[in-house]
Amino acid sequence: MRIRRLITTICIAIGLLGGAADASISLSQSIDRTELSYEETATLELTLTWSGPQSAYRFPQPLQPELDKLKVGRFATSIATSGADTATTTKTFTYSLIPTGSGLARVEPIVVPYLSWPDSVPGELVTEPVTLNIAAPAPVTPESSGLPVWLLIVVAVLILSGVGGAIVFARRRRALNSPEKTPSQRFLEGLDTLEQEAAGDLKKFQSGLYPLLVEYLTDRFALPLAGKSADEIATALDQTDMLTERKEKLVAWLQRAEREKYQPVQAAPGETIRLANELRAFFEKM
Repeated sequence: MRIRRLITTICIAIGLLGGAADASISLSQSIDRTELSYEETATLELTLTWSGPQSAYRFPQPLQPELDKLKVGRFATSIATSGADTATTTKTFTYSLIPTGSGLARVEPIVVPYLSWPDSVPGELVTEPVTLNIAAPAPVTPESSGLPVWLLIVVAVLILSGVGGAIVFARRRRALNSPEKTPSQRFLEGLDTLEQEAAGDLKKFQSGLYPLLVEYLTDRFALPLAGKSADEIATALDQTDMLTERKEKLVAWLQRAEREKYQPVQAAPGETIRLANELRAFFEKM
C-alpha cells in the first residue's frame, strides 16, 4: 500500500506586551502524513516561538490532545534559545500517534494556555483540527508462510534479540555523544517540574525548592550539604569562590524556603509564578 507523506503546517502569531519589549509568540503545527496503514504511526509536532528568553512565557497546564481513532504512543518536549542581543526561543511538543481504528481519524484543536512574564498576563493559542485516513488492518494469513510454528518462534526470538541489541547500542552511543548537563541546567529542568507539580501552591513549591537548591550547590561545589540548615549552608559557601552577590541571593532563597515550608503562607496571587521566574532568570544567566 502506497503511503503519501504530507506535511501540514499552520502558524498562529499573537503580539504581546510583556517582560520583553514588543515580544511576540507564535504557534506552528505539522503532521508528517495524512494517510497511513493501520500498522504505521504519524508524528504530530507543535512548535512555539517567541522573541526573548525562555522565562518570557510560562505554560502552566500540560497539553492534552483530544483524539479520535488515535492514541499517543510517545511524547517528547524540548526548548532552545538562540541569539544573544535578540534572543529567540523555540519550544517543541512532539506526539507519536498510533491508530486504534481504521477510517477517518481526527485530532481536535489543541488549546495552548500561557502566561507572559513578568506581568503574568494570561493568553492562549489554538491549533487547527487535523484529519487522517487510516487503512484497515492487513489480513493475517499464517498458513501462507509454510513454516513450522517452532521455527517461526525461533526466528522471532532472534529478530527481537537483534533489535534489542541495536536499541541498547544506539542508546549508549547517544549517551556518549550527548554533552553532560551542567548543575544549572539540571536545576532549571527540576524547577520546571516543580512548578507544574506545585500548581500555584507556594507552600508546596517552597517545600520542593529547598532540596532542589541544596542539590544544585552540592553538584556545583562538591560539598556535603544534605540535611543541613540554611545557615549551615551559608557558612559552607563562605569557603567557596562564589561571588558574594550570588551567594547572598541563593542563601536568601534557602532561608525563605526553609521558613515558609513549615509555616502557613498567605501568598499574593501569582507569587509562585513570580518566584519561579525570578529563579529561572538568575540561573539562565549562569
